[in-house]
Amino acid sequence: MLIESMPPYAYPLLIAAGFVAGFVNTLAGSGSLVTLPALIFLGLPPTVANGTNRLAILMQNMVAVSRFRDFGVLEVRKSGWLAVPAILGVLRVRLRCPRSASPASPDTDGGSLRDPVRNAGLPSIKLL
Repeated sequence: MLIESMPPYAYPLLIAAGFVAGFVNTLAGSGSLVTLPALIFLGLPPTVANGTNRLAILMQNMVAVSRFRDFGVLEVRKSGWLAVPAILGVLRVRLRCPRSASPASPDTDGGSLRDPVRNAGLPSIKLL
């Protein structure tokens, strides 16, 4: 969806969702519970809405890290050691998941979407 083709009510909705999400993130996190449905409601495909939301989360985390460093509460050595298992986990999933032309391309089991957890060999949780 191009910004020129957005309906007039979209702008105040996005601004309000942004403020509410910022407030919620300041208190407890999970502001994505506000922004992601708002983006999908406005017509963005879920994958694009999720990617857009991830960019906002990346920016928020970059600002948080810089502020933690400014106040002297960021322990860089400890952070580096915590980053090692996170990077290894990302590499494991990345190397084990096959690449596809489309993130929503059908799998070999009759049209279901690709499951990165199953493809990475990680345990999955079955819901009722």
